[in-house]
Amino acid sequence: MPSPVVVDTPGAAAAPPAAVGAVIEPAVGPAAAPIAAPAAAPGIVPAPAAPAGITLVTQRLSILVIAHVIVDCFSMTVIPLLSVLEGRITISQGQGALLLAVGSLCSGLIQPVVAAASDRYNTRIFGPLGLLGAALALSMLGFVTTYSQLLILQAIATAGIGAFHPVGASAMGQLSGRRRSMGVAVFFTGGMIGSTTGSLLVPWLNESFGLRSLIWFIVPGFLGAMALWLAVGAIPHRHVQAGDRAAALSPEQVRRRWTSVAILYAGNIARFTVNQALVTLVVRWAESVTLSASGAAVLDASLRESSAILNGRMQAAMSIGMGIGGLLGAFVVRPGKEKPILVGSAIIGVPAIICFPLASPWVAIALAICAGVGFASATPVSIAVAQRLLPHRTSFASSLMMGGAWVFAASGPLLAQALIDGLGLFGAFITIAILLAAAGALTVLLSSALLLETAME
Repeated sequence: MPSPVVVDTPGAAAAPPAAVGAVIEPAVGPAAAPIAAPAAAPGIVPAPAAPAGITLVTQRLSILVIAHVIVDCFSMTVIPLLSVLEGRITISQGQGALLLAVGSLCSGLIQPVVAAASDRYNTRIFGPLGLLGAALALSMLGFVTTYSQLLILQAIATAGIGAFHPVGASAMGQLSGRRRSMGVAVFFTGGMIGSTTGSLLVPWLNESFGLRSLIWFIVPGFLGAMALWLAVGAIPHRHVQAGDRAAALSPEQVRRRWTSVAILYAGNIARFTVNQALVTLVVRWAESVTLSASGAAVLDASLRESSAILNGRMQAAMSIGMGIGGLLGAFVVRPGKEKPILVGSAIIGVPAIICFPLASPWVAIALAICAGVGFASATPVSIAVAQRLLPHRTSFASSLMMGGAWVFAASGPLLAQALIDGLGLFGAFITIAILLAAAGALTVLLSSALLLETAME
């Protein structure tokens, strides 16, 4: 049955008296205080206290992270199989790049829509619906016979994946309370675990059982969607106290906050574009390495499967780096001191990206991890800071930092393919490294004083 409604706003009606010996779960929210259970009657043994770490809040946080693992596992279905799909339905590399671009565009465009609808109707239903929709679309991938069918399934799947993210990130931030940055980072890392799993699992499923084995995605998709709805469906979406704080801000304070959000947004556009461009560059790099190792002139079906395995390993390595970067941002950076990682994380990624096309496959794994750390360390930090700067509109802040940036990052695959055609593979990697350096330089403009002022919000 659904979880009980958790009230985190002042003025809530009192709950009915608990039964003798009951253990009352504390409400969620900064203003809530634990409620002691009434004393047991003589002869009745009181119920034991819930063990630390098994509270309702912890259960909900855990389900959110697990759901993110499932969603981002799904998100790494088309990417490692791109070369296989290009050969299966006979499309060009340009059409393959467009397929990835459509995915980024749909994932990005849906997020502000979901955030606005969630705020308006005070609901989190779009998260579970998105998870279920993605599972259904991707489960049909093995049955496509035309490029248009592939585009439609990609659009539906990525829109579902995108719909989950602002709902999940907002709920994670709200449930984490004062530890918002750490909560969002753990949420982000759960996604990276899912991406890593998908990058390795999907090529293996295709090689071992064929594309039609993806029909089994329906099972974790349905179970994950149900668990997610039971976990967060009853959590109020609106934040009354945060709205009151926002209304009390002066016009100058509002301007400073929105300026900082805009800087964070621009930085994420650049980083996400780097991410999406690297996805395509790694696909083409894996094809090139496979061709070189085989001595063949063109990729046949068998070589495309081998390329998919190599590509999947590199995509997984980047996801591992992204997860490491996300945790680094949570455990190393203190609230109010986020600027160094926002500016300096590119120092790790830029050299790794430049060296990647020159490396052997085993060395490339380490470089892919470093690249992931370089472009992803700032992502959960930027989301948490944006939520803090706009506490009354956390879904909007989350969708802006993620989906709003992904809309522009849709140009990444097309940009990468154009750079390969014009500059070659090595020149393309160098150009993308320069873009990452620019993202770090842009965040120098953030106000350190404002980050400190809002550190405890």
